[in-house]
Amino acid sequence: MKVTITLPNDQLPILEDIASEKGWLLDDSPSSTPLIACEPEVAYSSQSLSSDPEIVALRNERKQWRARIQELAALRQDWDDENADPIVPSLLKLIEDFLPLTTTDILAKWWLFPAPNGSLSLSPEGEQRAAVSIGTNGITAFARRGPYHVSSSVTASPQNLSALLTFLTNVYC
Repeated sequence: MKVTITLPNDQLPILEDIASEKGWLLDDSPSSTPLIACEPEVAYSSQSLSSDPEIVALRNERKQWRARIQELAALRQDWDDENADPIVPSLLKLIEDFLPLTTTDILAKWWLFPAPNGSLSLSPEGEQRAAVSIGTNGITAFARRGPYHVSSSVTASPQNLSALLTFLTNVYC
């Protein structure tokens, strides 16, 4: 069943966040009113969109990640005073494209770091039991259980965001 929700333009980002998190289909083409495929009882008013604690938390996490992406985009050659390369713009775009697929749990538990070769690293805050490297040639990730045992790993093309999402979800969520 399709439900039509009409919102002021300033509320559309909230609707996009909800649609992304819930896996709903959003048709926001210029010739249509936004449509979301969902059950009728989960239709939201613009009032509930801006006050739902889960949505607010998700929007805040995504906002922090977007700010971090902007910080990393501003890094120039030799940003570490040891001749580090700037971050490859396509990798920052990849992370930006990844954000709508994520949940608050994932965003709150992982941190994005620059690597000296222009790639990116994801690491869980405060823990050293998992790591993800995102480069132009691929995504490599591992998680360990105990001091030496690798319990999960993945290698995928940089465009395989579903493999990255699955890995991050399985490790901590």
